Amino acid sequence: MSIDHSLGGGYHRGMKLSLKATGLVLTSAIEGYVNKRLIPVGRFVDVVKNEAFAMMEIAKTTRHHKQDGEMFRADVTIKGSGASYHAEATADDLYAAIDDLRDEILEVVKKRRTKQTDLKKRGGREVKKMLRG
Repeated sequence: MSIDHSLGGGYHRGMKLSLKATGLVLTSAIEGYVNKRLIPVGRFVDVVKNEAFAMMEIAKTTRHHKQDGEMFRADVTIKGSGASYHAEATADDLYAAIDDLRDEILEVVKKRRTKQTDLKKRGGREVKKMLRG
């Protein structure tokens, strides 16, 4: 089952979310939890002309050769303003996988933003040095 909708309000206005569930039923509770956990990510992604788009997949998988039982996987790719961010996480519980995914994607987005800011500051320092002579 796949659901497309926009996250509304706040800094993330215009970031669209496509949510796909594989091997499990996508309930309104899961959809609400995903929306709640992805809202903070929208603050750090530049949304220009409503171009930011998040593609997320949650899936129930097996542990393959390790043990019996189920594992849950969450995977997200965010594209917007010329940048692309990707993260994935697995856990024994679906909600834990979503939480781990949120932490990982926030780390990826913040790291890139910090790197861009540092490059701008470094360039500004070089220009200032040249002007001072």
